[in-house]
Amino acid sequence: MSAGGIEKIFYQGSKQEEVQAELGELLKSRHSSMDAEQEALQIIKKIKKDDTNAALFDLVPLFKGIVADPVRSRAIVKNCINGVKMWVTSDVCKDWGPKKIIEKKSNLTANVFSNATTSNTTKAKTKRKTKKASELGEVGEDEHGAGDTKDQGSEDTKKEDKKAVKKEDNQAAKNEVTPSTTKEKSCIEWGLKPMSDAMNSLWVNAQRAFCKKNAKCDATLCYHYPGPMDADGLPTAKFHTFKQLPLSVFHNHTQSGETVVQQMVDLDIKLEKISLCEKVRPELQVEGLPGMSQPGMCTTSRRCQLVKVAYGSCFDGAFEATKREMNCPDDDFFRAKILSTQMDTVMMLCNKS
Repeated sequence: MSAGGIEKIFYQGSKQEEVQAELGELLKSRHSSMDAEQEALQIIKKIKKDDTNAALFDLVPLFKGIVADPVRSRAIVKNCINGVKMWVTSDVCKDWGPKKIIEKKSNLTANVFSNATTSNTTKAKTKRKTKKASELGEVGEDEHGAGDTKDQGSEDTKKEDKKAVKKEDNQAAKNEVTPSTTKEKSCIEWGLKPMSDAMNSLWVNAQRAFCKKNAKCDATLCYHYPGPMDADGLPTAKFHTFKQLPLSVFHNHTQSGETVVQQMVDLDIKLEKISLCEKVRPELQVEGLPGMSQPGMCTTSRRCQLVKVAYGSCFDGAFEATKREMNCPDDDFFRAKILSTQMDTVMMLCNKS
């Protein structure tokens, strides 16, 4: 069974002025994926058809993520988070530094082959140049002499060697990338790490679906696991256990005649509840309630399940002197009334959760 509704919260006290720039609203939502946008629209359509507000339970992973965060979890008060917008969309970097770049591993074999090819190419070019210079020297020997040709060939060889070395140095400089060669910076020490895109998308979807006054609202989020929780907001059992609860049925076919039969039972019940309360700023003034203002509106959803029931003894609930045990009726009328009362008791405990 499930139940949901919109509740108004009333508060008596001094009116607060509207805050122009609220801490935690400095960063815009990171929701940008078109796929997530379509998913959000489908969720919203489903919510509009569901009066139980079951889509609120899509925020359970968000609550668990905040509980698991060593910094954000310190803000939890009685299983509730105040300022969801701030905690989801904000991040704080304590120290910035050069962006780390992962250098590609060099292929030694390829480098050796490349160097060998370059060396062979240089030698071949030098040899051709020397041969050409020698031929030219023979032709012009009568004019310039053999010594001039030899000097020219040697000079050309030196120039080619210098070009090859310079080319290799330039290529090595291009391949060498260090943090100091880039201006990009990244956070090297987080004070408050940014939450994932998935968590931000959950929050944006909830804003669109449940913020009635402001589509970009801030809110408080409270969640109770199906079972009992400890002081840190973590579950200690999968369900609640209630011992010796009375199921009271008015019955007129008993050994005592007309009376109230109290059937004692032990119940194991899952009582899960989530509520999102939109903050209304400035606060709304309530007509007919002087001195009262409305700072928020809450949307609540519950999921409750009877896991196990164990029937015990029956007692006469209308016997004033002492608690007197009696035989439990076994007729169809009594069994039907017990089942109905049992369901009402589960609903009562669910409503109380």
